[in-house]
Amino acid sequence: MTKVTGFKGLFAKLHQHLQNNLALTAIRHGLLYLIPILFIGSIALVLAGLPIPIYQHLIGRGLGEDWQNALLAISNGTFGILAILMLLGISYAFTVEFNARNNKTVSPIIVCVVALASLITLTGQTSPDMTFSKFGAMNVFFAVTTALISSYMFLKLSGMPLFLLKTFSQGANAQYIEALSWLFPTVITIGFFGATNAALASWWDITNISLWFSDMLVSMFSWIQSKEIASLLFVLLIHAFWLLGIHGNKILEPVNQQLFGHDSIAGQQLLLASQDGAEIFSRSFFNVFLFMGGCGCAMSLMLAILLFSRQKTDKNVARLSMLPTTFNMNELLLFGLPIVLNPIYAIPFVAVPLIIGLISYAATIAGWVPIASNYVGWTTPIFLSGYAATGSIRGSFLQLFNLIVGIIIYMPFVRWSDAISKERMKSSLEKLYILFKPFERQGSISLLTRSDEVGILARKLADDLRDDLQQGKLTLFYQPQVNARKEVFGMEALLRWRHPEFGLIYPPLVIALAEEAGLMEKLGYWITDTACGELKRLETLSSKKLTMSVNISGIQLENKELLQELDEILARYRLSPCQLEIEMTEQIALTSSQAITDRIQELKKRGVKLAMDDFGMGRSSLLYLKEYDFDTVKLDGSLVREILDNQNCREIISSIVYLSSSLGFSVLAEFVEYEAQASILEEIGCTRYQGYLYSKPLPPEELHQYLEAMEAEAPAS
Repeated sequence: MTKVTGFKGLFAKLHQHLQNNLALTAIRHGLLYLIPILFIGSIALVLAGLPIPIYQHLIGRGLGEDWQNALLAISNGTFGILAILMLLGISYAFTVEFNARNNKTVSPIIVCVVALASLITLTGQTSPDMTFSKFGAMNVFFAVTTALISSYMFLKLSGMPLFLLKTFSQGANAQYIEALSWLFPTVITIGFFGATNAALASWWDITNISLWFSDMLVSMFSWIQSKEIASLLFVLLIHAFWLLGIHGNKILEPVNQQLFGHDSIAGQQLLLASQDGAEIFSRSFFNVFLFMGGCGCAMSLMLAILLFSRQKTDKNVARLSMLPTTFNMNELLLFGLPIVLNPIYAIPFVAVPLIIGLISYAATIAGWVPIASNYVGWTTPIFLSGYAATGSIRGSFLQLFNLIVGIIIYMPFVRWSDAISKERMKSSLEKLYILFKPFERQGSISLLTRSDEVGILARKLADDLRDDLQQGKLTLFYQPQVNARKEVFGMEALLRWRHPEFGLIYPPLVIALAEEAGLMEKLGYWITDTACGELKRLETLSSKKLTMSVNISGIQLENKELLQELDEILARYRLSPCQLEIEMTEQIALTSSQAITDRIQELKKRGVKLAMDDFGMGRSSLLYLKEYDFDTVKLDGSLVREILDNQNCREIISSIVYLSSSLGFSVLAEFVEYEAQASILEEIGCTRYQGYLYSKPLPPEELHQYLEAMEAEAPAS
């Protein structure tokens, strides 16, 4: 893998720093929480405002006003309270991340409540007619800043003994005691925002900070004499706000109305009559030619990802965003990737609308495209909006050209993002292996519920495993098992999963992910069915009746349909039950329920062989020999690896071989890699082997060749 270096390496480090920053992580995760809400809000807006006359007639008259009102109600319940939703999402995410990093257990609910109270206090929403509409997209800037500041203050104060009120009065329940412990942090945090509100009113006569901020933006633009410069600054600021996770369009809506709001008939006539090219810049101009798919020309970004990205997760986000982006709703794409706080996409996200804006301006000035004088709704899809705004098909062609330019600009950044994501995922995979391996045999670690980068990667791998299992992209390798006469008597089926990004994934990790993701029953059935099918094909290559050894998990043994499934598989390939050997680990035996014990006994009654994997000489291992009627025990690999240098290992193996003759089971040594190991094992009495001395695990084609060669070398009977 090529490591990202140089200028790109600096951006990769910056990206990693932003990924680890507490405040920025809270914003990013908080916005992700809102994706389902924003998605339904976007769909409601599309359905309510789709600019197709027949459709509008159907909605308005065919289904009645109640249906349209319901769509508008959904919009009000989502985008109408966007500031509140963002505040709650960011506060919750901040608390979760803070707790994880500092080993704390502060309730995210109280932090969210304090943040909401702080926002209302700061923005001065004290009038009797206060409505939720005052907490829409116009206030998202203060929602984000308030969420971060109030959450940080409350959590820090909660960790200081000086500000904790403790009581242990008799009869007080845990919730009451916990609530009292939050008293002083709550008072101080909300009091801080109250003091800020009072200071703004007393010192600067600011009684409504939201209105003041809006007026300040309008005043700033009114100082700019050049309409062209004001337009470029307008586009630049919109996208700068978006990069911070703030709805730039809504923040700058007052500016949009003041400078570019040519929505009335009079405004459109002025636009057409003007000899000044600056009058080209209008609300329709921006919506039609710059904001195709939403800010950052999101349509170009979406198509660039679908065409050039190799990141499955990014492609999934792009596919999911196709419908909203078609109607110029970019939230799902921007929050899902995310573009927010992403230094890799920051340059094209700002550059693309500026460049295609200049292209569109030049095309209009040159007369190649009519002025976008007709107002069209911002949800009007691309090409239809270009024609409707200009009254000419040339408007649609200009949109197509701009779309292609945007795709070309985004293309190298998409590939760059892929490279950095691949490097980051590789690092996460190494951390995942380090975390997993100490728990490999115990099977007691939970990976999918983790909130860190390891958990993110584990969930990605589990999703990819589900898809590859469904699409038949998993494979089985087979390692031959031979006796002292070097005759093959069986083989073990071993799962192999070659991930498209990470290569071969450690098989025990694959099994652990499958178990936790609820895929083990389906995966286990596929392994057994595939292995038995291969065993049937091998019958023509061997003069002996071969056995196939298949590992089985506790989850499979818990499955009530396991016995019926095995009967069906054996019948399908016309195999004898004794040709199938089920391997179980010590962990399964240790945690087995009565249902598992009964199922194992049923397997034995059917004639299926039973093997104990990684058998040692512990007290528990000996107990399992008493509880279960094993046909084979496979020696723990550590015993075989050390047999040349450790006399104790020889004695232990010798004792197990002696037990085998008494209890009637066979002993098989795994990890046999040297002739000296095989010689000592044969001398001790162990005559069945599996390891690289005889063969590595082989794909089916090579296994066929191996068996044919072994048959050719076998002495004539």
